[in-house]
Amino acid sequence: MSPEFKAEVNKPVQERDNSFEYLYKYHPDAILRIDCSGMILYANDSASELFNRPQDGFSGSHYSSILTKSEWQKEISHTNEAYFPHTREIILQGERICKVTSVPILLEGTIQGFFLNFRDVTEMKRAEEKIAHSSYYDELTMLPNDRMVMEKLEYITSQEIERTAIIKVNIDRFKYINEMFGKRTGDAIIREIGGELRKLVPKQFFVGRFFNDEFVVIAHRLQDTDFFYTIAGEMAKAFKKRYIIDDQEYHVQVSFGVAIYPDHGTHPDMLLKKSDLALKISKESALGRYNEEKSQEIERRYFLQKELMHALRRNEFLLYYQPQFDTRTNQITGMEVLLRWNHPALGIISPAEFIPIAEETGLIIDIGKWSMQEACRQLRHWQKTKSPDLRLSMNLSVKQFYQPDLVPMVTNVLRDNSIIPEHFELEFTESLSMHNSETFIRTIRELKNIKIHLSIDDFGTGYSSLSYLTQLPLDKIKIDRSFVHNMLSSKQDEIVIKAIIGLAENLGLQMIAEGVESEVQAAFLEAHGCHHMQGFLFSRPLPHDQITEMLSKQYIS
Repeated sequence: MSPEFKAEVNKPVQERDNSFEYLYKYHPDAILRIDCSGMILYANDSASELFNRPQDGFSGSHYSSILTKSEWQKEISHTNEAYFPHTREIILQGERICKVTSVPILLEGTIQGFFLNFRDVTEMKRAEEKIAHSSYYDELTMLPNDRMVMEKLEYITSQEIERTAIIKVNIDRFKYINEMFGKRTGDAIIREIGGELRKLVPKQFFVGRFFNDEFVVIAHRLQDTDFFYTIAGEMAKAFKKRYIIDDQEYHVQVSFGVAIYPDHGTHPDMLLKKSDLALKISKESALGRYNEEKSQEIERRYFLQKELMHALRRNEFLLYYQPQFDTRTNQITGMEVLLRWNHPALGIISPAEFIPIAEETGLIIDIGKWSMQEACRQLRHWQKTKSPDLRLSMNLSVKQFYQPDLVPMVTNVLRDNSIIPEHFELEFTESLSMHNSETFIRTIRELKNIKIHLSIDDFGTGYSSLSYLTQLPLDKIKIDRSFVHNMLSSKQDEIVIKAIIGLAENLGLQMIAEGVESEVQAAFLEAHGCHHMQGFLFSRPLPHDQITEMLSKQYIS
């Protein structure tokens, strides 16, 4: 204790500055003055409020009326500690949390009593607890949040606990639910799913909300992995599919993906990644189990999706062209444009692999515009140098066909490259009409108004061929390669091809068979009136320089 402090507390109270009395009386903390036996000598206004008794109700009261004997004895003990101010935390009357600072009153080195300062910290403590709770628990579902999930996984992997299952639970198409029905409905569904998980998952297992529409279940110390998969699969099947929110019914699909520690990883991030891959596999069954082969396929798809976003800017796309022949003259009459992706690390990637990804992500719109522009530029070059009447055909996917600016875009590309519309052909599959029949017919007619040629690709494999043929201003039918491939061995396919040829002739439509690979197939088609063909018998799809070489040999119309 400093000499200045000791001198001050040894002064008689009446000799001290009166300002201390005002501070004492009006201080916001509750202050009691007690003697060494524990009798309360004085209490300030804040003490009356804290202890809910009038000021004169303190006089003659013992400190034990406020605290238990063991607690008040600690405050007024005559140990060495008592000669110095000290603070401890107590729970007052079973509900208020206070920090009590005991300051000894010394006279000539002897303790004469104590000032006890009670600071009510109840609200502060509750706020701290709320902050601590919110940092580890999700406010919407009251389940442990992603922070606690990660700490739980860190503990499991660092302590090398026995085999543990990490189950990712995902609400399918949750973004769509939020967009269509609003965040309030989305939040209500999240709460319902969280409650459903708590109900279905055994009490000893951990359940947490990991991210937005994802939950994580951690099932530790698995004795029998196969048995666990059986139980987990039953749990997945038992999950509710319909939820009633504000008297409205919503159908919700939930997917489950499982990875096992340490079999599939020994680090939290790896285990979460593997369980996420298992989620993608779960689209085929109620419960997705991590599988190396299928996961590699999924990882490749996601890698391609990421790379596809930059492929156009990096000039990685190539156009190949497959010649279309008139077998009566053995001359090239047109070219079908085929897109290829030359990835710097993976090499040439098949359109069958990347086109669905481009379609799903919407990247096909910009890729399609580039393809059309580049193909028409090349066509113009061939028309000026090799074959003035050469035609070009391109296939349109669903996203491309229904893009709002399709007709203006085609018009501008043809104009920019000085292409006569009759030399340009767009191919579309008949199944396109299933998406929006009215828009489909309107767009077809608008395209025809700019005088380009229109062709149905893969004819005979769709749904509404005959009904739409009479309504659409078509120029050509493409006979699907599947019929061509099987027509010599399948009586049914032979009949279909003959019927398509007859139908085209009666409607005044041109026709072309694709996928022709043998002389026998070509002879059959010619014998029945189909003279335009493309396929490996004539030429594989080739880059523009090899096509230029073919045209230079005068195999042109």
